[in-house]
Amino acid sequence: MRVLVIAMETGRPGHHVTLARRYHQVVEESGNTAPDRRNPHMVGTTLALRTVHGLPLDPAMRHDLVDVGHGAPVHLFDTFALANVRLCSSTLTGTTQSSPAPTMTRQCARHLEATIAILEPTLCLVQGATIPAGMAPIITDRAQIAACVQDVVIGGHRTRLVAVNHPSTQRATTGWGWFPTPTRGVPYFTHTVAPALAAALGNPATTTTTFQPDSMVTAGEPARDDAEAPMYALWRTCHHYATPRSIPEASSSSLQTVLNAATGLPSTGKFGQFVARREADRWVSVGFVKDGSIKYSKPTQLNVYDLCRNNSRTFSNPSYPPLAKADHPRHTVDLDEAADQSTSQ
Repeated sequence: MRVLVIAMETGRPGHHVTLARRYHQVVEESGNTAPDRRNPHMVGTTLALRTVHGLPLDPAMRHDLVDVGHGAPVHLFDTFALANVRLCSSTLTGTTQSSPAPTMTRQCARHLEATIAILEPTLCLVQGATIPAGMAPIITDRAQIAACVQDVVIGGHRTRLVAVNHPSTQRATTGWGWFPTPTRGVPYFTHTVAPALAAALGNPATTTTTFQPDSMVTAGEPARDDAEAPMYALWRTCHHYATPRSIPEASSSSLQTVLNAATGLPSTGKFGQFVARREADRWVSVGFVKDGSIKYSKPTQLNVYDLCRNNSRTFSNPSYPPLAKADHPRHTVDLDEAADQSTSQ
């Protein structure tokens, strides 16, 4: 297992930092700090690495040692490489908050491509909502595996890419730079990051999230007995999805099942069908269907559709005509149930 964590930039004032100095910053300065005293970025990275290696997330566990199967156990921070999409840094004055120019990302992309070609990671954990768009020019092949997970080729090397928010994101619903406690959970990590890592590693048994119909779901949407199963669903267009309380055309516990059924489900022809994933008590955008797979979309654009659906923003694309009640389905087709009935006949 080779894990490469890809963040934005160091956010530090130093320049011409050597490999030895960078190792000291990450492993010695941060890694040797008590886990719950690390900065939010390294706490989130700790949670992700512990998940990959099957270790407890309990902040009381101080040693962070990993049994690699031979020799003495190694420190958790010795089990991954850390690279940045930009080798230079541009931050807001007096902070470590990233404020890059597009030219910086574009000119540094080839260096990240070379890094991946050399290290040949099994798993790339991308931390930052804007990074996937910056990496797009160096990705020569991609296939959607699950929400936030793609199988990609970069620098001639095929790897699994998990793209999520940066751990230090300040909002409680989208950040994940703190340890879970009995009084404070880490919902974004629990419902997005952990399932994505499990899916990337080919361990669907741990990709579960709780499916609980909420006010957005009408009686026409099928209730499910397997309440812990992940759920994917297809809407006729992104506009249909972005309409608050709308229900999908069809749903399944398998993304591939939804994609396989897409050609037989209602569509507008002009506008692509749209897929979302159920996470706890809400739907989260996955992307547009194209040629039997998920077409890449910028995370910022997908977030707009989620905001519209949650009544936090108004859908305002003039290319899409207004929708009437009759433009939405009256019930949702349960693709899993249909498959079960077909098998039993």
